[in-house]
Amino acid sequence: MIPRATVRLQFRREFTLVDALRRIDLFAALGISHIYASPLQKACEGSTYGYDIVDYTLINPELGGEAALKELVTTLRARGMGLILDIVPNHMAASYENLWWRSVLESGNSSPYADYFDIDWQSHDPVLHSKVLAPFLGQTYDEALSSGSLKLRVDAESGHFFIEYFTQRFPIALRDYSVILNSVDNPRCKRLAALFKDIGSSPLDARYAIEARRAVAWEIANGAAPVISKCIGEFSSLAAEGSARLHRLLERQHYRLAWWRSAAEEINWRRFFEISDLIGMRTDRNEVFAEQHALIFRLYAEGIIDGVRIDHIDGLPNPRVYCQRLREQFDALASHRSTLGLSTQPYIVVEKILAENELIAADWHVDGTTGYDFMDEVSSVLHDEAGAEELETLWRNTSGDEESFDETLRAARAQLLDEHFVAEFDAAIRILHRVARANIATREVGTGSLRRALRALLVCFPVYRLYGEKDGRQEGDLPSIQKALNDACGMLRKTDHAALELVDRWLGGDAPITAMNEFEVDLRLRAMTKFQQLTPPLAAKSLEDTVFYRYGRLLSRNEVGSNPQRLSRSPAEFHECCLRRQRHFPHSLLATASHDHKRGEDVRARLAVLSEIPQHWELAATRWHIRHAQLSRAEDGSMAPEPGDEYMLYQMLVGAWPATLNPHDADGLKTLAERLANWQQKALREAKRQTDWALPNTAYEERCQHFLWQILGLNGAFPDDPSAAEFVAEVATFVSRIECAGIINSLTQTLLRLTCPGIPDMYQGTDLWDYSLVDPDNRTPVDYDKRIGFEGAGMTCSMADRLLEQWRDGRIKQQIIAGALGLRKKLPRVFSHGHYQPLEVEGAHAQHVIAFARHDGAHWAIVCVTRLPAALLGDDNALPKVPPHVWTDTMVKLPSAIRALTLTDTLVHRGVPVTNGKLRLSDALTTLPVALLVVDMDSPY
Repeated sequence: MIPRATVRLQFRREFTLVDALRRIDLFAALGISHIYASPLQKACEGSTYGYDIVDYTLINPELGGEAALKELVTTLRARGMGLILDIVPNHMAASYENLWWRSVLESGNSSPYADYFDIDWQSHDPVLHSKVLAPFLGQTYDEALSSGSLKLRVDAESGHFFIEYFTQRFPIALRDYSVILNSVDNPRCKRLAALFKDIGSSPLDARYAIEARRAVAWEIANGAAPVISKCIGEFSSLAAEGSARLHRLLERQHYRLAWWRSAAEEINWRRFFEISDLIGMRTDRNEVFAEQHALIFRLYAEGIIDGVRIDHIDGLPNPRVYCQRLREQFDALASHRSTLGLSTQPYIVVEKILAENELIAADWHVDGTTGYDFMDEVSSVLHDEAGAEELETLWRNTSGDEESFDETLRAARAQLLDEHFVAEFDAAIRILHRVARANIATREVGTGSLRRALRALLVCFPVYRLYGEKDGRQEGDLPSIQKALNDACGMLRKTDHAALELVDRWLGGDAPITAMNEFEVDLRLRAMTKFQQLTPPLAAKSLEDTVFYRYGRLLSRNEVGSNPQRLSRSPAEFHECCLRRQRHFPHSLLATASHDHKRGEDVRARLAVLSEIPQHWELAATRWHIRHAQLSRAEDGSMAPEPGDEYMLYQMLVGAWPATLNPHDADGLKTLAERLANWQQKALREAKRQTDWALPNTAYEERCQHFLWQILGLNGAFPDDPSAAEFVAEVATFVSRIECAGIINSLTQTLLRLTCPGIPDMYQGTDLWDYSLVDPDNRTPVDYDKRIGFEGAGMTCSMADRLLEQWRDGRIKQQIIAGALGLRKKLPRVFSHGHYQPLEVEGAHAQHVIAFARHDGAHWAIVCVTRLPAALLGDDNALPKVPPHVWTDTMVKLPSAIRALTLTDTLVHRGVPVTNGKLRLSDALTTLPVALLVVDMDSPY
């Protein structure tokens, strides 16, 4: 079932399925057709995001369980609505709560789930052979052992022995229960120990182990607790002998406990990015796919869900095969759906970052992406290319950064390879070396040359990943890999070019099936998969989580799915993006905010205004930097924040300043400062220059926070510090100067999201203004009390005038959403299957307008929105719209098929005249800065 519009909801303990049930009327009034839910399968206790799945077979009881889900869907169905579910096939939580993972830790590679996870059981490291690295200690293993932080414990209810490390648990292998129970000379313990002596790994032994553990629990409940506690006491690390005994016990386990920092270099299993709490899954194995998706398929067959969003599709071994299998399974359930009177067309979208001009292959059989590509397109068209050079010069002069953007990105990729993905990179080198050794012609190629060649290729890699398979690379991958190879050649000495050529061939340049034997075919496939699963986390962590915080020309362009190097798109380029989406993925999601965004959609819209007024921004930012020079400089001459960090802080202060914040409100300023301080710490650590997550430079971070507090007068002196009060007043004045232009940008991107080809997605809470920062700020619970009383579309001109005057409460945005989605409901084919036709704009301010038509047969909708509004607004303009007379002769040429003399603006139910087949902007944008017009809304559509 293709949605009309979705609302993304982040479920957690504080916002459950029952809470969502109480908000359905609001979503229905806004015109939403589907809730687009964050993962609902059972996650770690207290999970705030749901991606740390521990059980694929259950709907999370913390969220209300399956009963609450069915109640929610019953209510949705009664209103003609549905549910799309976010699923997480790539990884699970490496947690004791995860019974599959616990089984692996307990039984090693003899566990029935050993091959469910992407683990290298044949590690090159002898101490990890047939073991799993467990890098979960907050200190070195020696320190954890000697300090007594590692403690042997028993679960009295289940009979499980485990190692406790603060809140974490690690199971003891069944074979070692007898070791523990025999540590004390006691008949009851001896009898229990005998139960575990010969337990193996067969299914029969597994069932027997359950009974044996129950015997332990029974004995504890019936008087043996003191003696079993004595057994445990024999392994206390607080005594030298107990410490040695505990160490020997731990060395016998199927895992090797280690300091968390060791993961980067030693880990022998695939993580999600560099997060060692999440372990990669083998979705290419039939039994894994089946068990991961059994609940999903049942919920679809029963009509509980209408489709899925696939998280981190690029992490899977073969995204194409996975998506095809998913589609086939859904299609096989069509008969079950049809008996319920429900659509048999599943909606499938993938979370995928697309590079410039990159498309998902049609044979994936998905409906599109989750909308990061649109978020980039709509943001870039709101920026003024004329400001690019001045903003770049300002950044260079302010920060002192002389690296080009490409140099900054490559440096970040190199640093990530050298410090964060060492183990993954080494694993790729080892498999390539095995490929070399498998053929007599290449067996003398050494790891050194392979390492240099692969490193250069990875540093220069321009996209998230390739999608090569047994028969070689996909045609669409060729431009990307060729660019990477050309750039890598420039980095390498000529003596390494031959190694690079070999690496290219082995990673898909030559189809693996052309290898001499099946052994070599398998090696090449493994090498290709290893490479293709390494490039996505490297791309994400180097660009989004490093360069985004190092390069600060204009932070509104440092967003997920965007390339900060590109400041702007022209309307013509934006139209081409829309036409391409219409041709290939007309039902792709359109997003302007998400749970992963770096800045809220209205923060970006306001910061985009700076591209129109770079000189004014330069004067303000330079003045503030000079004013605070002494605050940032220490006696030793060091600076905190450094100039680049300080400049980015000013951008965030201007961008995130709440619409309702009074500069004299000390409590409001403190709330903003606390949010900015959290952002600042994350930004500094992600930049990995003065501080990072692995080894925080707390002195630098504290000085940066102190600087923030001082400039806002929140160090106890407010409001008596005249310098701080003056600065706060200047910031407020500067914000007031650009905020109306920012609001126009916000309303423009809102209407474009609702009317361009694709399915509009609204992130929770963004029906009102969204000045959120990076997570966790953008995942905080929504204040739904602010939305009480909203009844849906129905805005008149007088109401629009009033809402524009009161724009700070965000109701004008809410009404535009409801009005546009109301039209989508009334004209479903126009927006779901209709054509997209760019419209020509002429006149003095043609570059300040984006106009297009959506049409299906005789039904037409015309969209006109304001672009780059700052130049059109007067200095004293207090309303977020361009005064009608300013538009002068600017007009939109309508398609010849539209012969009406009057169009109807459905947002305000007002007639707009047509003159000689043209639409004057002074008529179309009289009431609002955006317009959505139809030929005759009284026609029986």
